[in-house]
Amino acid sequence: MKNIMACLILLVTLPAMAAIGPEQLIRQTSESVMAEIRANMDIYKSDPQKLYKLVDELVLPQFNFTAMADLALGRYKDSSLILRSEERITNIRRHGW
Repeated sequence: MKNIMACLILLVTLPAMAAIGPEQLIRQTSESVMAEIRANMDIYKSDPQKLYKLVDELVLPQFNFTAMADLALGRYKDSSLILRSEERITNIRRHGW
């Protein structure tokens, strides 16, 4: 039931997010995440992994990790010494860098 709820939130918010500015995107995303957390607080307290999954589903899709990595690496982004793009993106998503 919770997964269906998250999917419905995504289906409703994603099309609207395409036509809005960054401030509105942040506001809508944070409001939907907070509404879900408030509605299911006891579940997220007992199982924090579900909270991480919620963030993975609702928040992380809003970030362009490829562009962020390219900006951070600058002229070294194409260097053979740097991890392949997929590995780099996975590391950024997982560890923040």
